Amino acid sequence: MHAASPAKRTPRAPSPSGHVIFEREDRVFKLYAGKSMYALCVSEAGTLDHLYWGPALPPKVNLKYILRGNVPQPFDPTVNVREADPPAQPSEANAVLSEVMGQTVGGNKSLFDVWKEHRGSEPKAAQIHRNSSKEKDLSAAASTFERRLENMTWRLLGMNKLGDESLETKATSMLLEEGIAAKMLRDDTPLARKMAASSSVESSGNLSDKVSEAGEPAPPRLDFLQHKEAPLRKRGPTFQSAPSNLTNERRSLPESKSERFSGGGVDMSALDLPISDDRLLAVSEAGTEMLPRRVVTHFGVDLPHLSDEAMGVNAAHVPPPLGSPVDHPVASTIERHGKNTTLAELSDMGTGDYRKPSFIVRYNSDGSTISPLTYQSHRIVAGKVSLPSPMPQVRPTPAAPSKSEPASIEPAATTLIITMVDRHTGLKVECHFTAMHNLEVIVRRLVVANSTASPAQKVSLLRAMSATVDFDVPLTQYWITHLCGSWARERHVVHEELRQGIKTFGSMRGTSSHQHAPFFAISEGHSPPEEESGNVFGFSLVYSGSFQAEAEIMDVGRLRVNLGVQSDGFSWNLQPGAEFVSPECVCVFSSEGLGGMSRNLHALVREHLIPPQWRHEPMPVLVNTWEAEYFGVSHDSVVAMARAARHCGVEMLVLDDGWFGERHDATSSLGDWNPNATKFPFGIRGLARDVQAEGMLFGLWIEPEMVSTNSKLYEEHPNWCLHLPGRAKAEGRNQLVLDLTRAEVRDLVFESIAATLRNSAVSYVKWDMNRHLTEAFSVVLPPDQQGEVIYRYTMGVYALHERFVTEFPHIRFEACSGGGGRFDLGILYFCPQVWCSDNTDALMRMKIQHGSSYIFPALTVGAHYSAVPNHITQGMTRKRTRTLVAMCGTFGYELDLRKVPPSDVAVIHSQIAAHKLVSPIVRDGQLYRLWDPFRVSFCAWCYVLKDRAGRATAAAAFAFNMSSTFWSNLVPRLCLRGLDPEALYTVTEPLPNNRTQKMGTLEVVRTPQPVYQLGAEKAALCARPHARLTQSDARLTQFGARLTESGAQFTCLNRFRPPR
Repeated sequence: MHAASPAKRTPRAPSPSGHVIFEREDRVFKLYAGKSMYALCVSEAGTLDHLYWGPALPPKVNLKYILRGNVPQPFDPTVNVREADPPAQPSEANAVLSEVMGQTVGGNKSLFDVWKEHRGSEPKAAQIHRNSSKEKDLSAAASTFERRLENMTWRLLGMNKLGDESLETKATSMLLEEGIAAKMLRDDTPLARKMAASSSVESSGNLSDKVSEAGEPAPPRLDFLQHKEAPLRKRGPTFQSAPSNLTNERRSLPESKSERFSGGGVDMSALDLPISDDRLLAVSEAGTEMLPRRVVTHFGVDLPHLSDEAMGVNAAHVPPPLGSPVDHPVASTIERHGKNTTLAELSDMGTGDYRKPSFIVRYNSDGSTISPLTYQSHRIVAGKVSLPSPMPQVRPTPAAPSKSEPASIEPAATTLIITMVDRHTGLKVECHFTAMHNLEVIVRRLVVANSTASPAQKVSLLRAMSATVDFDVPLTQYWITHLCGSWARERHVVHEELRQGIKTFGSMRGTSSHQHAPFFAISEGHSPPEEESGNVFGFSLVYSGSFQAEAEIMDVGRLRVNLGVQSDGFSWNLQPGAEFVSPECVCVFSSEGLGGMSRNLHALVREHLIPPQWRHEPMPVLVNTWEAEYFGVSHDSVVAMARAARHCGVEMLVLDDGWFGERHDATSSLGDWNPNATKFPFGIRGLARDVQAEGMLFGLWIEPEMVSTNSKLYEEHPNWCLHLPGRAKAEGRNQLVLDLTRAEVRDLVFESIAATLRNSAVSYVKWDMNRHLTEAFSVVLPPDQQGEVIYRYTMGVYALHERFVTEFPHIRFEACSGGGGRFDLGILYFCPQVWCSDNTDALMRMKIQHGSSYIFPALTVGAHYSAVPNHITQGMTRKRTRTLVAMCGTFGYELDLRKVPPSDVAVIHSQIAAHKLVSPIVRDGQLYRLWDPFRVSFCAWCYVLKDRAGRATAAAAFAFNMSSTFWSNLVPRLCLRGLDPEALYTVTEPLPNNRTQKMGTLEVVRTPQPVYQLGAEKAALCARPHARLTQSDARLTQFGARLTESGAQFTCLNRFRPPR
């Protein structure tokens, strides 16, 4: 029975996901991604602190209490904020206040001198002080009133600087406390008169004539401070130009909220403050923020089911423009905890955080690497800020929902960009956080900019992690899950318990490598993470070069993880005005274990990463010439293979290595991309024409990054490879690596290959890369830029890919690097699929494809059926098993179809028919890994296709017995996941077994009739436990099947009606 095609999806209702909320009062940012939330804040010291990452919480939840868990530890340096450099202020008002409060008494300058400088005019105390014959302290020279007023003034300014909400109340209280007489208040200054007139203050009615015990008039009650409708900051020109509805904001708010909002500043113009009238007028007219302090600014999808009150916003409120600065935090005068005890979003080096930092810079002027950063500004943008070409990136707009529907132009992402600055050097770091609206995914990256205008300020960037995430102390233990291996054994799953210290892995090979994938997952528990339960945090780098991953448990039990460009050997020369953009890091949260993490990553790759034109374009069934002919290909042999392939139902023939130059073996001709005239007298154009005449599509293999020493290209340009002059050149597979940092090298490579593609009907290109980088030195770069070579090489690879996919959008490119040596999110931006491994042995491919499925969906996994004994392992595996494993990828053939017996032609037809049947489910379905081959000797995958309402309409289940140690044992019951519990499914086996065991002799023999492991060609299955079925085969929900050899089981489920 044919698998159900995806149903037409109905538009999803708006949800509170995929947007950014900024809480100005607490300086907290909340990013909603799918059903998850990521929260961070700007600390009082101006640093960027992590608060929360997990299931979505209501927007109004206050998370600042989490910072109380930052407990100083012995010997951890702490910072007294009065000694620290103050953060840059967002307005002139705060700048003046900061300047006033930052003044200290030094040398012969007394506090009174500081007061006098800011006051601009001399009170009575000044005359006393000036007429005295000996310099006296203010406390001895000034009157009681002036001493008390001075004391109050500094306290008020300090609270105003900290953004204290209750300044008005505290001002009145302090006047009473200090005993300041009403008649001593200055009300004759131009500034006081101006402010009094603007607010209609009648000072005379607010003064008391009572006398204090000190013999001075009692302090005034200052009722105008209690009843003023607008604080000082509300009077500037910025407020005058604000929208009219903002001026009435407070009247429309509930009284309790208005009281909260009133703490933005205090009108101290009528007080005799130690600030000159001109300076205080500047404070008044600077006009800082005109919005209430308890503002929640969000940008993203509509939030229909959340009231304005729940969002903390009045209905009449208009959000401020994007990019409104947060109130710059300034720490109080108490001693704070050091950086080593915080949960940081961005960590610098050498200022108290002893964990691995997010970045390291070296200032060439003095050799220092110290560069503490504090908050400068932030902005929120719809979608994303694009990375510079040709860097790969997560696309903010999703692919079209189907081939017949147009793609949306509306972004499904919102980005928060926070700018941090080193105020001594001008270095800036932009932290990008992109919340994907419909996925539990946050995409992160850094932009490091040398913003100084001084030509002498050169900076070397030595380390740049795309993401730094700190986790608090676990209840049990932290675990890291990562993928490692080697050539022909890629991406094997490893779970490790993290102990105190640093777990680090990565690649220094110039590619993401066979040895380690740029991916890991963090979980908590007594044992490794579960497949479908528990919280898992996944990280994967959108980058194809050398990378570095770190997981560090510190002494107090907290965990820091970093993922980014490999820092060993890396340096980037930042000239004044230059910037470095790090690759993106995809951060995934799952409350459904490793399976939920993978399903989020799969959806991201399908909808937001691979080239959108290939999203709904099935891969043709191909046959590759490599294992059939190796280098011995010719025009006639390839056409004959195409003819045999067509008879078997194959759709495309791919000409692999050996077609160009004098390429008779692996020792020559890489770089000479002209067809060999002897092998192909009609050229590639003539070959493609004849292959098409057989009813087949045509594909071609290339390796553009390499050059053979025995080639015309090398003879003409021996310096075009990566090498250090005067030293030996290390060859790998008899070839050298071209210096793709150079534009002229890329131009020649592109034009020589593009000439063939332009003149030939090529539908598919396999892009290979069969060695790693050595002698990573470019003769065209100066000495101080040699640390950039590997990164620039990767950018050169991307630049070549970009040119090819731009000029040839109709050609599907498949990436390959000795198999799966460059299988990562970066290369998938250009190539919709990657050759998973050179190892096509079905038993070994199960583990390779299982590990690959942690990151990559099946439509990106190159998987083929190959001959036995296997050319690499010499392993023997049944046809059925080889077919089913390949069907969990792109599906194709790696064998000589000319040698297939006539009896097997029908088998191949049935294999292709089964693949076509389930391909829509495997390509678009959500993956549920049922049996883990790294934990048990079985492997099982279930792909579930869901409609737009989230209902499971069809599924394909694959189960494999990988061991024949115990022939008499039954296979465990296979429990399916992801199905609709309210539905009834028909179950079929498109590729039934053809082996059975004779009861008399117990011999396993072939049978002429299919053997269905469910007992019938069709069966009924209800996903709801203990459901009542009307058919007699309800027992099929509890079956155990005996599989011999490395047996395989494959079923296809189709929903047909709900159960009774």
